Amino acid sequence: MSVRVLIDFHNLPAELTRRGVEQLWNKLRASIGAEVGDSESDITLRLYGGWYDERGLSRDGDRIARDLDRSFPILNRLPFGLQRVHCEMASSLYLMPDRIFQSTVRIRRGLKHAIRMDGMVDCAHPDRCSIPSVMHWINGRCPEAKCYVDSRRAFRRREQKLVDTLMCCDLISFALESTGSRIFVVSEDDDFVPAMLAATHLGGNVCNVRTVAGRHGFYDDILVQSGIRTITVSEPQRRRSNGY
Repeated sequence: MSVRVLIDFHNLPAELTRRGVEQLWNKLRASIGAEVGDSESDITLRLYGGWYDERGLSRDGDRIARDLDRSFPILNRLPFGLQRVHCEMASSLYLMPDRIFQSTVRIRRGLKHAIRMDGMVDCAHPDRCSIPSVMHWINGRCPEAKCYVDSRRAFRRREQKLVDTLMCCDLISFALESTGSRIFVVSEDDDFVPAMLAATHLGGNVCNVRTVAGRHGFYDDILVQSGIRTITVSEPQRRRSNGY
């Protein structure tokens, strides 16, 4: 039976991703080797991220595409024969490979409006605290009198779109494809918990692979009760591979 490893690429620490995808796989393999075993002839890695911007391949997309061309497939000679490790950038649904999702990285102007001020308790300089100025910007305007620059002109950010949903849909598709499908979900993100539960309910053999040692997820009890195992990749860190 084939093994699929779904990797939430931009959720990983930079210390894992900056060495290239082959080194990332070696690190993952060292941690999940006991789960995979030596009897699996085909292992497929799918990398989920913002691979396209408004011009085509994003900077990360181009870098990863060239990396995969150099490094994959990997052939391992095992006692039973050859094991093939494939790797692909997930830019479409597994069930609809010809429908490519463009613009999965987008530029957004301004600042997010969901932030609320939580007071200025213990502020070292309450008479000139900068929190009100921050709130002025979040509400869309410069805090300086008679300045008409708004936050959409002053700030911009890069956001990923569709990536988490695409990964969830593929996870469920793989579980439906064959009973007992072995699926590893490499991410710390709680947004994948419902999809992991659904995939397990549908017969998938799901394991959650994490990269932050000692961190306990908010829904770990539910995962345990549903028979979803968790494995942690040991790696010193602490920042993600980019600013998404």
